[in-house]
Amino acid sequence: LEGDSFLAGKRNQVLILEDDEGLSQVLQQAFQKQGHTVHTAARPSDAEELINSKPIGTVFVDCLLPETSGVEFSQKIREKYSPAVLEIVLMSGVFLDPATTKDSVRQAQAQGFLKKPFELKEALSLLP
Repeated sequence: LEGDSFLAGKRNQVLILEDDEGLSQVLQQAFQKQGHTVHTAARPSDAEELINSKPIGTVFVDCLLPETSGVEFSQKIREKYSPAVLEIVLMSGVFLDPATTKDSVRQAQAQGFLKKPFELKEALSLLP
């Protein structure tokens, strides 16, 4: 059932894939205050499980993760979910070179890129 109510519910669900627990909690609290249902994962395998079992609309993905890179994780997710169904926002405090950032966004088909440290309002502005 891909009706409007399904998509509306989906837009409200956010997943944060971030192995820095402090940052993950700050984002979770900020997104929940905006009325979003927030899921968190520290490992790509856990995040993938959540994406496959919950109606998630936006994923915030750290570029440096245990198991795999955020870009590789995003590419794997893109094999199943198009940008129209699932938005991806990359986050990194390391990949800050503009060419690398642009390349990462292209490879992940991401809607945005947050350079750490970033302002919470920047992250909130990327939510539907």
